[in-house]
Amino acid sequence: MAEYIGYLASVFIVGGFMLKNLRTIRLINMFGCICFVIYGIFLNDYSDFRQWLYP
Repeated sequence: MAEYIGYLASVFIVGGFMLKNLRTIRLINMFGCICFVIYGIFLNDYSDFRQWLYP
């Protein structure tokens, strides 16, 4: 399930580069970023988080 959300986020981000209207680009990229956050939550891999939290 998490992989599909990651793929969906990638499609939103790449799709945003194909548009010309600035408002639409920001809206599409916002959905992509939200999908990436949901992907990170579903992934449940906190090893990278610990690396940035405790240098």
